[in-house]
Amino acid sequence: MLLKAAGCIVSYCFEQMNYTYKKIWLIAFPVMMSILIEQLINITDALFLGHVGDVELGASALAGIWFLAIYMLGFGFSLGLQVVIARRNGEQRYAETGKNVFSGIVFLANTGGTPLSAIQDIFSHSVEASDNFG
Repeated sequence: MLLKAAGCIVSYCFEQMNYTYKKIWLIAFPVMMSILIEQLINITDALFLGHVGDVELGASALAGIWFLAIYMLGFGFSLGLQVVIARRNGEQRYAETGKNVFSGIVFLANTGGTPLSAIQDIFSHSVEASDNFG
């Protein structure tokens, strides 16, 4: 009896969702294009740096891997944050939605932006120093 009631509820919910392939395509196409363009940028970097030298090409490949790892870390946290924000919004608890948005921005900035800026500052000075002695 309970399973039959649950089945009716689930089928009612799916009847209310009117998704078409066109609607899905309109959401998926820009995401696909952004991923394609990112790969084209990596290919272009490899083509140009391949003419400069092997060390430069290797450095670009390593930087691409580091970028991808850091990007995926931030992407994972932002997806988790999106779930929490959507839940608070669906519960119509808008004050908590705003708090979650702000705390998520602060968290992502402190875990990603600030340490990366510090690392960039440290390494840019070491590169400038090595250029002076070269």
